Amino acid sequence: NKITSKFLFDSYFFEPHKYDYAFYLIKEGEKGKIQARWYENCMEATFDANDVSGVVFVRCFVRDKEDENARTFDSQKVLLKS
Repeated sequence: NKITSKFLFDSYFFEPHKYDYAFYLIKEGEKGKIQARWYENCMEATFDANDVSGVVFVRCFVRDKEDENARTFDSQKVLLKS
């Protein structure tokens, strides 16, 4: 089982090549992340969900390459059953 997340943007002015992207797989009710994909120039991440159950979501970090300011975006929550 895999979870794939992709950062989608809806602005004509957004220039994807000016940013790096990181993704965390997070389980609701727990501190910290289950898995992470660190900053790189790819707007998509895939996580292994074989041993994951409960309500999870993906947090995407979008970091400006020039000034290193970052914003976060959360996916919808999903219930995984093992």
